Order: sequence, then structure tokens, then C-alpha cells
Amino acid sequence: MPIAEVDVKYASYRQDAALADVRRGQNGDLGDRQYRFGDQYLIIADDIEWDSVAERARDIGVGLTDPKSLPDDSKVYLVRQKGRLFEKAFPAAQIVHNGGRFLAVSLSEQEYERVSQHDSICFEISPMPDSGVVFERRVHRSARREASAWVRALVDMVSADEYQAVLERLVSFPTRHSMSEHYHSAVKLCKELLSNLGYETRLQEVPIGSQVASNVIAEKSGGLSERKLVIAMAHLDSINIQGNSDSTAPGADDNGSGSAAIIEIARVLQDHVPEHDLQLILLGGEELGLFGSKHYVSVLDDADKARLLAAVNMDMIASSNLNPPTVLIEAGDQAILDELATAADMFTTLHVETSLNPFASDHVPFIDAGLPAALTIEGADSQNDNIHTEHDTLVHINAGLAREIIRMNVGFITGKLGKAH
Repeated sequence: MPIAEVDVKYASYRQDAALADVRRGQNGDLGDRQYRFGDQYLIIADDIEWDSVAERARDIGVGLTDPKSLPDDSKVYLVRQKGRLFEKAFPAAQIVHNGGRFLAVSLSEQEYERVSQHDSICFEISPMPDSGVVFERRVHRSARREASAWVRALVDMVSADEYQAVLERLVSFPTRHSMSEHYHSAVKLCKELLSNLGYETRLQEVPIGSQVASNVIAEKSGGLSERKLVIAMAHLDSINIQGNSDSTAPGADDNGSGSAAIIEIARVLQDHVPEHDLQLILLGGEELGLFGSKHYVSVLDDADKARLLAAVNMDMIASSNLNPPTVLIEAGDQAILDELATAADMFTTLHVETSLNPFASDHVPFIDAGLPAALTIEGADSQNDNIHTEHDTLVHINAGLAREIIRMNVGFITGKLGKAH
């Protein structure tokens, strides 16, 4: 439930992931309202409790920041934002803790009502849970087991140059807004690229109000008689939120980066004969409200839902916001987080953050339908101020980071697909 109205204080402390694993039980002694944001922790407590919280922190060697008081008429809420779009929309909001994609903010009841009525495509607000992990920063480990030689060979085929060449073609369109003619031209280009790689391709119409966009679906059949299904996806559309469907929106990172990754995965796997079926999907209407993924899930038949092993979404994978390079994995269940994190350890040098608080991309309709899905996105996407503007250009793209995230996803996907004998 939300935080109490009066005499409430908050403070934070930092702890690296390795030490956090050791002290996990001890940290729980600091109070009931403790929230983990990567390697930072937010503590909230009533004024009457604060001395004992501070004493316990000293006992276990935790250095709390100086406590601050919440306004008497406020409560604390969890905000999940894309980029810094909440902060831009509500610059006067008091940020209690800034975790990048995830914020803890203090709002009065009237402020909360105003914020909660705002367009939720760019951010989402909800009461803070009682406590828990908002997102976790994992310790990077060397591979815990050796990959199969054929998996490693496919992962090693991922090319930053091939990826960059496709991304340049996508960004050459003035915009890929789903209601523009340029979007339909981008759809035609991607369908042609996937067909030329040997995939069975088709377009799926996506109703958006009185207009229609398209999803591009490419398929490769597996060799087993009873086959499961693996999906890799990204949204193809772009947007400039300060303009209209004709405004300049190159969308290099959001989400040319993920769309080019789908084409690169298709190239890497073009000659691979899997045990299970593969679908590669470029989705329309994401920036307007996840229309492409919502429609895809709504018409997916029960048999395909039952055989879906995983759907991996790539959205904004090429802006290097952190050193060391970091990927955030969001999902609805722990198993898929752990498998993707293992793939990152085995095939990349990426540092990994994980969250069970999925938000605002095409994995969410899958999760809402009870299907196994995850988002892979650049770490600290909140530092990327260029998305949804004319400034989201190739200048800010790091193809090396994208290559690492694609390697992780290829390792995960091929492990699920298997190899037909």
C-alpha cells in the first residue's frame, strides 16, 4: 500500500551486487519498506522508527545518506518510464529515488490524479509495493557451462557491420510513423530482406482506429514432428512526440536498433535447421499503444500459445549509456530472466540488470496473456534523451553494444530452437 501521510523519512545506500548477495538477509533487517534499484537501496520509515533503522544500518556497515522528510500530504509511487519521458512531462515532481527507467516519486493526491490521467504510452505510475526488488544488478560471471559448438558458431556469426548496414537503410526513411507512407515502405523493405534470406514471410494487418498498419512475420519451420515455437521481435515504427505522422523521426535507437537486430538474427540463422519453429516479427503501432503486439497476441490460436517456449523483444539496444556496457532484461517470470542472463554470461561481456516489472514495450501483451516473454534493452535507457525526437540518429548508435545484445539473444534463441539431426 502507499506510504503513510505524515512524519515519513527516506534515505538510500549503495551496495555492489556481490556484497548484496552476501548481505541479503542482513539488509532485510533495515525495515519493512526497503526497495532495491540495482546496486542502490531506498529505505522509507516513519519518523518514530528512524533511529532504530539508522542504528541497524551502522551495525551491518551500511552508510545511509542523510534522511529527508516527505511532505505531509504526499505518498510515494513507483514510476516506470521510457527514456526520461516522465521527468520531461512532470519536471516539478519530487523524485525520491532515481533508478533511471524506474523512479520513486512523492506526489500529493491531487498530483497523483493528474499524473495518472496522463498518456501511459510513455510512462506508468502505481503505488509502491510494500517492499522488494524493483530491478536487480547481477554479478557478471564467467560461463558456468560450455556452449555447444554449433551454438557458439552461430553466435560468432553476428556482425556489427552487417547490422549497421541494415540500420542505415531503416534510418534513411524520414520517419517510420505507423500512419505514414514511409512506414509502409519500411515494411516492404523488411519483408523483402527477410524473403531474400529464405524465410516464409507474410504481412499481418493491424487495425489502428480507422487506419491499418502491418506486422511483418517471417517463419522457419523446425524438423521435429511435434514442434514448439520461439519468437524474436522488435517494433519497426518510430515517432516524434512533438509533431505528427509526417514529423522527422529517424528512430535510430528507438527502434531501428531492434529492427535491424531482427534482420541480423535472420541472416545468422538462415541456414540453420532447427528442431522447433522460429518466428521473426517486426511490429507496427508500438509507439501508438502496442497495437501490433496486442493484435498479434489477440489472434494467436490456443495451439500456438500452448507451444510457445519464449518470445524475446528487442527495443532500444544500441545506445551506450553505461560503462561497463549493460543490458536490462525485463520479464514476467524468473526463469526466462535467468536463462537470458546465463546467455549473457556465456557469450558476451555485458553486465546484466533484471526486472520483474515489465513495462511499455511489445513483451507486455504476451506477459499479460500468460505467455513467456522478455524485453532486452540497453541499460540506463533513461540517459537517452534523443528518443521520440528528430535527434534519434545514427550519431548516437553503438553497433558494438548492439552486437553484444544480439549475441546474447542468438545464444538464448538457438538454445531453445535446438538443431535438427
